[in-house]
Amino acid sequence: MNVTARDVMQTEVLVLNQSDSLLEAHQFFLRHDISGAPVVDDDGLLVGVVSISDLMRAEDEDHDVSRTVADYFSESSGYPNPNFDLDNLREGLSEIPVSEVMTQDPICVEPDCPISEIAALIRKHRIHRVLVASPGAEGEQEIAGIISLYDLVSLLE
Repeated sequence: MNVTARDVMQTEVLVLNQSDSLLEAHQFFLRHDISGAPVVDDDGLLVGVVSISDLMRAEDEDHDVSRTVADYFSESSGYPNPNFDLDNLREGLSEIPVSEVMTQDPICVEPDCPISEIAALIRKHRIHRVLVASPGAEGEQEIAGIISLYDLVSLLE
């Protein structure tokens, strides 16, 4: 069986804009029950990827609200603590753009990439998703799809 990214990828990709705030990103993750998303510029071109882990790590390293954010997220799972009061976080998180915490140059594959290579990338880089992108003009990347760890697991069912 010769399965490629095109065969497995989800084509309806939820994205964040690089100017969205961390609070908007967090609310976006909760609303869509996801833990990360590609980040695009105003032209819709891929500029990075951001995850809940990135939000937590950035707050711990760079911003004054770090302890509050770490308390808000369950340290064992990386998911929000439903009993935590978000009011103390809103102001600080609403002032920090996603572009400050996103991972630039995310791991991307082309649609014809074999699924075995994608699985190897996920394992090697310890990531939960790989973006499928088609090269555009001047080396810009346009998002064609996304493959999560769950998509790979579904192949085994």
